[in-house]
Amino acid sequence: MPLSSLAAWLDSGTTKEIDGQIYTLILRVVWVRRDKSTMQMNLPERAFRSIVDSFDLSLAAEYSTSTLTETAEITYTSKVEGKTTNQRSFAFSFHPKLAAIWSRRSRERTPISQPFTNIIVLANGGLATSFRDQFKVQWEANVMSHVMFPLFLCGMVLSQDSGSKHNAIKAELREVESRTGYHRFATRSEPPATGDLGELSARMSGSETKLAGVTRKLKTVEEICAFMEKHSCSDPVRRVDEHHDISESNDTAMTGDEVIRRSADLLKERVRAQTVENERTMQRVRTQINAVRYMLPVLSPVTRLR
Repeated sequence: MPLSSLAAWLDSGTTKEIDGQIYTLILRVVWVRRDKSTMQMNLPERAFRSIVDSFDLSLAAEYSTSTLTETAEITYTSKVEGKTTNQRSFAFSFHPKLAAIWSRRSRERTPISQPFTNIIVLANGGLATSFRDQFKVQWEANVMSHVMFPLFLCGMVLSQDSGSKHNAIKAELREVESRTGYHRFATRSEPPATGDLGELSARMSGSETKLAGVTRKLKTVEEICAFMEKHSCSDPVRRVDEHHDISESNDTAMTGDEVIRRSADLLKERVRAQTVENERTMQRVRTQINAVRYMLPVLSPVTRLR
């Protein structure tokens, strides 16, 4: 979308007719890519500020920049047409790679209007692509409209990224194990790692640091799951139509709260398994660090006589 159309998009209505069907707005997402090295956004600062103000996310944006890794709810009061109401927004930070701020609001600012969620996602590298890929899934409307849906996507993205980073480290680790022979695995089909021992030592030390980064991601996802559970109701709503009570039949539809709660449980179990595997890989990496150091020649100081 060109920047010249930004103002019209921000002021667009909450319903739209497509092929004779009326669709209601439940979610708006603004993607902001950031350069890995400079953290420069891919849109002008003025345009970014106009989006933040339109989405009522000024406080959330300020809070997000003040913390490295955190999920927070920001509550405040606003006065519209002489009426004071309590408002809330949310901020998730995993700087410098990913941040998201969002709010739940109604266009008409009245209790009977359909609320929708405004989200701004700031990401760089593969996380930006991974976050956008989440919307290729056909999510149900009651899930997408849930206030914790943006945070759930953040958790999914970090969990997936942790898995890919971990697999890459293990592939390199197996080659080093084949080179040093310091392992008890029955087979090692990978070719031995190339390079001198000093290079291998540096690579394994780098892998140890990367695994520490994976640990940080997984701890963050654990906190995300706890936050989602705190802001989600665990009791499914009983739906009654004009003919019969659906909750008494086998056709029981879960509410958005229930889906989010169960999704948080599944994500938490996945992270628990990832954490166990990550700790095991960390120990294997440390073993190879020690092995390479043992294999390095001992350098004795040379005293020159003048």
